[in-house]
Amino acid sequence: MTVQAVLFDLDGTLLDHESAVTAALLRWLPEIGVEPTAPTRTLWFTLQERHLADWRAGRVTFQQQRRHRLRDFLRATGGPVGGDDDRLDALFSAFLRWYAQSWAPYPDAVPALDALQRSGLRTAVLTNGSQSQQTDKLARIGLLDRVGPVYTGEALGLFKPDPAVFAEVCRRWGCRRARW
Repeated sequence: MTVQAVLFDLDGTLLDHESAVTAALLRWLPEIGVEPTAPTRTLWFTLQERHLADWRAGRVTFQQQRRHRLRDFLRATGGPVGGDDDRLDALFSAFLRWYAQSWAPYPDAVPALDALQRSGLRTAVLTNGSQSQQTDKLARIGLLDRVGPVYTGEALGLFKPDPAVFAEVCRRWGCRRARW
């Protein structure tokens, strides 16, 4: 069997998601009156995974998972919980601004993509995030023109680690399906 292509994840593989979230929390949490302690940051990551799982399972919309995550976080940290969805959206938008300012590729991302391109291998990205946010991330960190197609769980209606998502990406990408 010959390698035809390389499929990358985005967050935690090409983009240093954890560092970007941590940097955003260190700036944003004091703005809303919450101490950015290590346990508080750990809570954010825990709630992020819990509520993103609800979105991937189709139980809530992408925006609803953000609101639920933020409500749970504010309740647990003593932050300003009250308010309607518009207020929660505004609070989350403030976090997202800091998060986007902190996006950066891992130092080896560009050399790895360039080496694969020189070797003649095609590359693409498969990510569980939303299409607009994930494409924006790749553009802002200078990788969008290097990675090939960007496949998202949102656009596919399938999410990792379901094997069906990999089969669907192979079909759409025109790769012969490997056995896994």
